[in-house]
Amino acid sequence: MSASRYSTITHNPTTSKFTVTYRGKSIETKVTDKAFVAEQWVQDILNKYVGNSKVVVGLDVEWRPTFIPYTSNKSATLQLCIDNKCLILQLFYIDQFPISLKNFFMDCKFIFVGVGVERDISKLGDEYGLKFRNSQDIRDLAIENKRNMYWDICDRTGLKNRGDECQSAYYHHTIESSIKQSK
Repeated sequence: MSASRYSTITHNPTTSKFTVTYRGKSIETKVTDKAFVAEQWVQDILNKYVGNSKVVVGLDVEWRPTFIPYTSNKSATLQLCIDNKCLILQLFYIDQFPISLKNFFMDCKFIFVGVGVERDISKLGDEYGLKFRNSQDIRDLAIENKRNMYWDICDRTGLKNRGDECQSAYYHHTIESSIKQSK
C-alpha cells in the first residue's frame, strides 16, 4: 500500500508488522494485542541496546475522547518508539499485560519521553497499575525546537525556493507561541 510518492507502507499480516518508509528511512512497527508479540519486541530492544547507558523511548497513549466533563475513557493504545522500532499495543484487547514490558518501564537505562507524557504515564498507572522509573515531558523542548527550525529555515539564502516551508514554519511557530502564552 502506498501512502504518497515520498512514503510507502507495507504490511506483513503473519508478523503484525508494518514497515513505513519515509524519505528513505524505514520504521518497523508492530501492532498487536498479544502479550508474546510485545514480549518479543521488548527482548529485541533489550538486546539491541545492551551496551547503552541511556536510551530515549518515545511514548504516547491514545484514548477515545469523551464529552462529559471530568471523565475520561480508558487508554486504548500504547505507542512506544525507539530509533526505527515501534510498538503499538492495543490495550483494549490485550490478552494479558506482559511482565517484561512492566520491567522495561522500570529499567533505569530507558527514559520515556513525549508531549504530555506525565499525563499519559499517570493514566497508565491509574488504569493498568503501570509504573515508570524515568520520564521527561518534551513539550517545551519541542516548542523551542520549532522556533529554532523557523529561524534556521528562514535565515537561509534562496528563500523563494523555501517560501512554503518558511511560511509553514512561521505559522506553526506563531500558533505554538499563542498556545504557550495562553496557558
